[in-house]
Amino acid sequence: MRLADERARPVKTQFGGLYGHSWIKARPGTSIAQAIQIWHTYHADEERHWRAREMTQEGIKRQVKDIERKVAIVRDYENPLTPPTLKDPDRWEMAVTSFSNDVSREGYVRVASRWARAIEEELQAGRTLEEVALSTFENANLEQRDMDTVVGILSQTWVHGDTLKKWFRGSKEENARRWKS
Repeated sequence: MRLADERARPVKTQFGGLYGHSWIKARPGTSIAQAIQIWHTYHADEERHWRAREMTQEGIKRQVKDIERKVAIVRDYENPLTPPTLKDPDRWEMAVTSFSNDVSREGYVRVASRWARAIEEELQAGRTLEEVALSTFENANLEQRDMDTVVGILSQTWVHGDTLKKWFRGSKEENARRWKS
């Protein structure tokens, strides 16, 4: 926690078993002890609401789904990256190399690979890209990456990238609304 006064020194905090730093606003003249008391009262209420929500059947299902997602990520990273059918293998390798240099960005290439391969399977089964793009993205997006970047990677490297980009641009507003709900 950081106090918004002249001292602004970080204070180690805990919420839900996680440690971190946060900010609270204190009026001029508020003592550090008063500000910490305000923060603890606020976050105690937040934690109580969070715990009550997570102990419902819905909360437990959400936790199980999140654990399954994390296990799937770990399993996926244990295996070498399997590329989809490429139109530009050099660009794919360039994307893999540039995104792999940053751990936080590596997931984009993984999601792109899983998504493209899932769409390819659906196309072989006789469905159209437009029919399956959104649902396959939701299933392939274990790392919860944004669709814009993944479409950007695939539009430049994948054999169906142009069709995907056209679908994405043509119905971006509708898909974004449906995807977030």
